[in-house]
Amino acid sequence: LNACPPGWHLHGDDEWIQLEVAIGMANVDARKTGWRGTPPGQAFILLEGGTSGLDLCICGHYYGKKMKYFNKEAFYWTATMQDKRNVWIRHFIGRASIDRVPNPADLKMSVRCLKDGE
Repeated sequence: LNACPPGWHLHGDDEWIQLEVAIGMANVDARKTGWRGTPPGQAFILLEGGTSGLDLCICGHYYGKKMKYFNKEAFYWTATMQDKRNVWIRHFIGRASIDRVPNPADLKMSVRCLKDGE
């Protein structure tokens, strides 16, 4: 997936896991599929207004030619394919936990680019 400008790269699933562990998610939980997290809630730390300063936005995604879930949910790509058809994503929906789930690679979702070497 080439979603980032030169000198930057799309977070891989392992980099998301490292981020989630760094903000307090248990390592064993971070590697699970589905809704994961521990109090006070890693999603709240990463989303707009959270203490991480990352300020991920709840911006929905495109499905076909329609925007869906704007201001209700957020879907962020990883650079890691789960299989030949699906890519790992992170899903946020206004709750304390973060969803780690595979989704079809042809959906249009948000990305978080990380500067190379960081």
